[in-house]
Amino acid sequence: MAQSAAYHPTFTELWSVEIIRLKESQAGPLADEAEVRRARSATHSEVGRVCIRARLLCERLGYASQQHRLLRRLRWVFWGWLLLALVVGGGMAQAALELGGPQVNIIRAWFVLLGVPTLGLLVWLVSAVHHGLGAPAGQTLGGRWRWLAQKLLPGADTTLLSQALFGVLQQQRLSFWWVSCVHHIFWGVALLAATVRLWFMLAFKRYFFQWESTLFDAERFVQLAQWASAGLRGIGFSAPDEDFIRLSDGLATLPPDGHALWASWLLASVVVYGWLPRVLCIGFSVWQWRRHVRALRLDLQRPGLVVLRPRLAPEVQMVGIDAPSPPDAVPMQKLAAGRAVRADQPTLVVGMELASDKEPDKKHWPAHWQWWGVVDDREQRQQLLSHLQAHSLSHGIMLCDGRQTPDRGLMAWLVEVAGYVPNESIIIDMTAVPTEQFKDTEQAWHQRLEAAGLNHFYFSWAALLDALHGADEDKQ
Repeated sequence: MAQSAAYHPTFTELWSVEIIRLKESQAGPLADEAEVRRARSATHSEVGRVCIRARLLCERLGYASQQHRLLRRLRWVFWGWLLLALVVGGGMAQAALELGGPQVNIIRAWFVLLGVPTLGLLVWLVSAVHHGLGAPAGQTLGGRWRWLAQKLLPGADTTLLSQALFGVLQQQRLSFWWVSCVHHIFWGVALLAATVRLWFMLAFKRYFFQWESTLFDAERFVQLAQWASAGLRGIGFSAPDEDFIRLSDGLATLPPDGHALWASWLLASVVVYGWLPRVLCIGFSVWQWRRHVRALRLDLQRPGLVVLRPRLAPEVQMVGIDAPSPPDAVPMQKLAAGRAVRADQPTLVVGMELASDKEPDKKHWPAHWQWWGVVDDREQRQQLLSHLQAHSLSHGIMLCDGRQTPDRGLMAWLVEVAGYVPNESIIIDMTAVPTEQFKDTEQAWHQRLEAAGLNHFYFSWAALLDALHGADEDKQ
C-alpha cells in the first residue's frame, strides 16, 4: 500500500492510529462501520482514511479526551521541570561561592558550576552519535516513560496510551530529539539561573578569589587556567595572564581589580562553556524535531494496518454474513456534549426502520420541522447520511417504533446518525405497545439508549416539545 502524497498525517493522528492498532491487536477488530463510512467519504487517500478512522474511533471510545489530558499534564510537568532547573541553577551558584565563606577556591567553583553540565553534554554527544548510526531508543527510556504516564494519568487505558505514544516517537525517530530538547532546556535554564545568581552575589558582596590544591602545583594550575581562558579570549572576554595566575595562590595579596578579574572570568566561563553550548544544542534539537515532524509518515504495511485496505477501499460491496456476531453489547457510544437546541431551530425528523405506511402526527410540529421519511434499507441509509453531510443541521429527531427490539444493530444506527448532528432527540412511539408490555418495553429502551450515550430520548411528542420549550425559557 503506497504512502499517499496528498495526505500528511499529524503526530496526534499517528498516535490515534497506534492506539487503535494496539487495541485491536489485544481485543480483536472493533465495530467500525460508521467510522469507515465517514472515512471513505472524507478523503480518497488510503493514509487519510486510516487516520480519520482511528481519530473517530478514539473519539467514540473516549481515548481522545484522555490524550488531551495526558498532554496537558505533561505540559504541567514541563513547567515543573523548568522550576526545578531554576532551583538547581541557583543552588550551583550558591555552592560555588559560599562553601568556603568569602574565600573562593577558583578550581572548586569552576567545577561546581560546569562539571555536571559538561559531563551531561558529553554523554549527549555520545548518544547523538549512537542515534545517528541508527540505534533505537533503549528499553530503559520506554520503561521510565510508561512509569511517568501512569503517575500522570492513572487508569486502565494509561498503559495503552503511553505505549502507543512512545511507539510513535520511536517509529518516527523522534524520541531522541524529544529527550534532547527537554535535557538541553533544563540545563540551559539552570545555567542561566546560575549566571544571574552569580552576578547578583558578586555585585553586592565582596569575595576573595584564590586557587588551592594539594595535588596540583602552580604550573599545572597555570596550564588549566590558560586552557580554560583560550575560548574566552577568542570571543573577546578578558582573562588573567600567567603571572597573575601564579600570584593567585592565596599566599600573595591581590588588589581589588584582581578579584574583579577572577569574578568576570568565572561568569564568562559559565556563559561561554555552559550556557552558550546549551543554546546551540537547543536550537539544533528543535530543528531536528521539526524536520522529523514535517516528514511524518504512516507505514501501512505494519501488522494491524495492512488488513484495513479491503474495509476502507472495498472493491466490491459485501452482502450477507461476513463474520460471526460478537457477544451482545452496545458497540458504539455517542460522547456527551453540551446541548443547545430550541423548538424554532431547523429540524429534520426521520423514521428509523418504521413500517412504510406509518406516518407521525405532525399537527403539533413547529413550522421549521421537516419530515424526511422512513429509512429502512441500505440505499435509504446512504441517502440520509449524504444529506446530513451536505447540510449542517442543528437538530435531528429520530422516530422509533416502541414495538421494535432495541438491539445492537439499531443502537449502532442511531448513534451513527447522531454523530452527524450536534443535537439529537429520539422519540419512541409507544402508542401501539400493549398495555401489559408497556413497562418492560420502556425500561428496555431506557437502558439501551443510556448505554449508547443517547440521553435525550422521549416516549411521546408532548414530552419532547415540553423539553424544547423549557430550553427556550431558560435562554430568555
